[in-house]
Amino acid sequence: MTESVSVRKAVSTIVAGYRKEIEAAAKDEILSKTEEKKLSPWAKKHIDELRDEVVRVSVDAAVKHLRPIINRAARAIAGDDGKISVDEVEKLRVPELRARASALFDGGKPTAARAALDAAVKATEFEAINDYGKSFGVDKYPASMNAKEVISKLVDLELEYVDEAYSFSSGRAAIGSFADTIRQAGKDHAEGEEETATGEKITQAYAGVADAAERFFRSADFKKVTYASHGIAEDGDVAYDILLGQKKDGSWVTLAYSDFPF
Repeated sequence: MTESVSVRKAVSTIVAGYRKEIEAAAKDEILSKTEEKKLSPWAKKHIDELRDEVVRVSVDAAVKHLRPIINRAARAIAGDDGKISVDEVEKLRVPELRARASALFDGGKPTAARAALDAAVKATEFEAINDYGKSFGVDKYPASMNAKEVISKLVDLELEYVDEAYSFSSGRAAIGSFADTIRQAGKDHAEGEEETATGEKITQAYAGVADAAERFFRSADFKKVTYASHGIAEDGDVAYDILLGQKKDGSWVTLAYSDFPF
């Protein structure tokens, strides 16, 4: 893991990330008020302040406005050597900036809950599950996307069909529903296994993902969690159960279970 980075590198990298987000939101060189709504909360707040000074906000002007704010925040936490360590990142008061700065350190420090989730997903990677068209995966998506855009990209489905194909719920109850669905899916899959030991391994693996998902997605790090599900509608279809957690910086973490029966 990278031990420290210079203020200049930290600021340049974070600003580059915001530029990419703003360019993705804007259709051209001008960022409209409607397009601004696609941005992460912190960026939207400060760019909105810029609108008090100018009528039209260009992509370049938006980035130029954010840079000194980010620079001041970075210099405020830097050590005497002018560098920022992963521990100093924790001093950032704005959750969104703290999350982006943490990503400079080889993805940041994974929390115990995230490490447990990754381990649980890894534990499902064996033949009795994967060879039957079933799999789990954890992914992340930028703040510039909304929940339906994330689903569209994750499952390779045109955006206009997401509402029709998926049912949605949100909140703590949705997390519990997802976990219950996964536990039951594990039990159902295990019933078809001839060897008792393998059946038990399948059940435990699914339950492990369900338990880890409940711990991870109920973290205070998330401002919103959505459960999206799609059942088999026709031959050749793939069933999906997806938890989408939107972090305080606006970015997304997803846990998806796919089942392609054959």
